[in-house]
Amino acid sequence: MLQSASSFFLLLTFLSFLPTPTTLWAQQPDELDRRDNERVRYEQRLGLERDTYAEAADIREAFIKNEMKEAQKSLDTYRVDVTAADRNFVSRIPDFHRAVADYRTAMNGDARPSKLLKELDRFVEAFKIYFRSVGTQLPTVSTSDIKALPREALLQETLTAAEHIDKQLDQARTMVQSASNSNRVTVQSELFMRSLNGEIYRLGAILSKLK
Repeated sequence: MLQSASSFFLLLTFLSFLPTPTTLWAQQPDELDRRDNERVRYEQRLGLERDTYAEAADIREAFIKNEMKEAQKSLDTYRVDVTAADRNFVSRIPDFHRAVADYRTAMNGDARPSKLLKELDRFVEAFKIYFRSVGTQLPTVSTSDIKALPREALLQETLTAAEHIDKQLDQARTMVQSASNSNRVTVQSELFMRSLNGEIYRLGAILSKLK
């Protein structure tokens, strides 16, 4: 009986040193709480990423809208500039007709053409500006044939070149007005205007040798 009581006492003493379930639970991390915390942090991070993405999308959309607005504004300005340039080009054609006629008269008489040469040169510069403003390409132009010409020959060559341009300007006016009204440039018109641009450039080269 004493032996049994002693054994039971030893068993109770041993069990008293073992950790209780409550102690074990307190010593280990709370797995559910840890997972809840991780889930909360993940949702917070995801929410921030969504906010950042939405903000970036808004910024990108605003940037695109602004770029489109600026592009449209530039296009409208370009259209206005081209229309004004066309109108200015067409308005100069009658004056160029008169300048060529006056130069022809001077060449057939005894008048000195110096003042008329300056007037023709002003028209050439104005036409060059027009072709640059509307983006008409300049073809390859050879001026090697005028390099060795004497002054009298250059004066005659000026008349020949100016008269040739003068004959084409009425057709150019029709093409410019048609393109302005239809907002469309045909290949034929583009090629014609390139050729005219080259001839005006050549006349300018001749006039530069007479200065």
